[in-house]
Amino acid sequence: ELSAAMQRVVAGLKVIVKNKNNGILSSSIAGMEVHVGGIAEKLNMYTATPVNQTKTVSFPLVLSADGTQMSNATVMLFPSSAKPMFKLIIKLKNESLPATTQCSVKS
Repeated sequence: ELSAAMQRVVAGLKVIVKNKNNGILSSSIAGMEVHVGGIAEKLNMYTATPVNQTKTVSFPLVLSADGTQMSNATVMLFPSSAKPMFKLIIKLKNESLPATTQCSVKS
């Protein structure tokens, strides 16, 4: 007789960007994108241990109807390395190169 137990080893990530004063975001922002590095490529089917934690996941942020924040629907990720890279890319309407901010992750 065989039995198996499943251990869930994923995380949900939601990013919300607001002004310090909770006001409307600048109209010069064309969009924002998040890049999270150090994410596992897959999980070992038998042990649930992460494999190849060198991948980067990217997703866009969407402007709220009232223009006060940009956010995403929760993104489900495989486990990350001990200190994953978290990069916020802000694309401006009048600039050819995006502004990049590297942030620390706050849980």
